[in-house]
Amino acid sequence: MNTNQINSENATLDAICSEIVPLFITPIPSRETVRDWLDNANIPRFKSNPTAKRGGGPVYYSVAAVKEFFKNGAAKKQTANQGDWLERLKQRRADIFKP
Repeated sequence: MNTNQINSENATLDAICSEIVPLFITPIPSRETVRDWLDNANIPRFKSNPTAKRGGGPVYYSVAAVKEFFKNGAAKKQTANQGDWLERLKQRRADIFKP
């Protein structure tokens, strides 16, 4: 792991997925799923160059906020809600396409 990706306060999404998420959830969700969770939970994130319109370097997330998010079980609740949603969708499809 590159030492520029994580410190005691901030970490990149790649570092969070490889170092923090496995402590709380298995199997590890995709990078896109973790980013959606963190964005929906309003986890603070920072850019190396916040004035850049595009790019600007890697995005860093607050490690303390990420750990609190996973300790509270919010990610597991989101996973469960996604499963409920999927079951409702399957039921709707079954109801719509009844012979």
